[in-house]
Parts: sequence; structure tokens; C-alpha cells
Amino acid sequence: MTNRTTDRLTPDQFVTTMTEQMERMARALSAWGQANPHTLQEIEAHVVRLVHELGTALLSSMCQLVAQSPAPDIPCTCGAQARYLRFRPATVTTVLGPITYTRAYYHCPTCRQGATPLDAQRQVCAGGLSAGLHELLAFLGATQDSFAQATTVLERLCLVQVCPNRVRAATEELGQVLLPHDQQVIQTAQQTDTPPATMTPVPARRSISMDAVGGGEGLVEAGGGFGSRAGCG
Repeated sequence: MTNRTTDRLTPDQFVTTMTEQMERMARALSAWGQANPHTLQEIEAHVVRLVHELGTALLSSMCQLVAQSPAPDIPCTCGAQARYLRFRPATVTTVLGPITYTRAYYHCPTCRQGATPLDAQRQVCAGGLSAGLHELLAFLGATQDSFAQATTVLERLCLVQVCPNRVRAATEELGQVLLPHDQQVIQTAQQTDTPPATMTPVPARRSISMDAVGGGEGLVEAGGGFGSRAGCG
């Protein structure tokens, strides 16, 4: 599974890069197909891998395309001004696999907290999961016989590898979010002698950025709060 890292791109560079990559893929696919006879299953599997690789490249490049030039400083939650320090890489695992992109990192000399506004805008955190993958892991964890089986199904469907502990964390977090609401729905139904109401949408997930782990440079909030989801420990 390839981890894509892309430098910041201009729109013209984005178009040129993706056009060149698609041309290389088409030529390679044509050569592969003509070299030996293949069954439909073999062709299908090969094309799916190429489409997955192209999708990962598109997603990674798009993240760099929309990155804006950093402001010299931004307001900090403590009321002071956080200063721009440098661009830092962030790796996020998505339904298309892990991607790594760079974004502006700020540090507040007053409260000594760090901030990456682009992460907050995209509702992601360094070392974490995309919202789409997080929801998929929670669904698989709740429907498969084991968390290990859920990872096998995920790899078969999306060509993405995660450890069972990540599936467990996503599933347990979903359960913690839904449990209070489910209890309230049941209590209301019992008190009014009516069928349970439809469940409300799940609130935004919460994460701690890996930027804050080890380096001590500060927390980055994603989705409206702080929590933890880092690694497979």
C-alpha cells in the first residue's frame, strides 16, 4: 500500500501531473493486456488496483492544490496571536489509503499551543482517519463477526490495510456516541407508549492530532472537540 506524499501544486501543475500519470497508467495497462491472455477476473483485479492508485494520487494532489499560502499569524483560542513557523507534513489514512500532505503550522508563544488551521478546515488530524474511513470501520466493526474479520473485508473492498484495534476504536466510539441517545429514545418510548423515534445524526467525531504527540507542540481540534485516536496500540 503506497503512502502518497505530494508537494504544494498550482492548478496547472495539478492538471499536468495527473494527465501524465493517467497516460502512464493507460500505456502500462495496454502493454500488460497485450503481453499475455487474461481472464476477466484478472483484468478486473488489475484495473481496480490501477484505479485505486489513481484515486489516491488524485486525492493527495487535491489536498495540495487547495492549500493556501500561510498568513504570518492567526488568532489563537487563548486570545493572543499564533505565529506561523513552517510547513509540516501530515499523514491521514483514507478510504483510498494513506496520503501525506503539507500544511502551515502555527505556535502561540503565550499559551504554547500549536495549531494547523487546514486540518481543522478539513476535519482531519495528523495520524488519524478520514471521516469516510472512520464511518466505514465503525460499520464493519458492528456488522462483522470480529474486528480482525472487519479488517479483512476492508482490505478486500477498498485495498486499504488497518489494524483490528483501529476498527475496535471506531466501533466503540460510535457506540459511546449512540448509547445516550438510544437510552433516551427507549425511555421516551416507554413513557409515552409509542414506537421509538428515528435516530438523530451522529455528532462530529473528535481527535487529537499526532502533531501533539511526542513533540509537545500542541493540540489540533477536529470536529468540535478533543479526544484520542492515534496508532494501533
